[in-house]
Amino acid sequence: MLSERRVIAPHGMNGGDDGERGVNLWVRQVKDQNGDVVAGAEKVVNLGGRATVDVEAGDRVVILTPGGGGYGKKPVGGATAGVGGGVGKKKVNKKFKFTGNGSVALRSQIQLEQ
Repeated sequence: MLSERRVIAPHGMNGGDDGERGVNLWVRQVKDQNGDVVAGAEKVVNLGGRATVDVEAGDRVVILTPGGGGYGKKPVGGATAGVGGGVGKKKVNKKFKFTGNGSVALRSQIQLEQ
């Protein structure tokens, strides 16, 4: 299992809330001393973001993917766009400028300069 956003939630931007963290679960069957499966008994193990495990027949792996971070502040009064029948025009904050970091941003910058 190799995944991200299991410890640190996806960040919101421009005042938006952070998203939800993801979870990777290994649901194992419980066996008695003879190696027989105990009916209705399970053991749930949180695998974290990176793990290697030997699953057996009947085990399950549950992957709860992370939710994306929000963008922008919530409207005054707690109303959300699209709820209650009317959708107003969204104001765009033109002062906000995305600043990229890392190899992808560097590659994009080089391409724009050429």
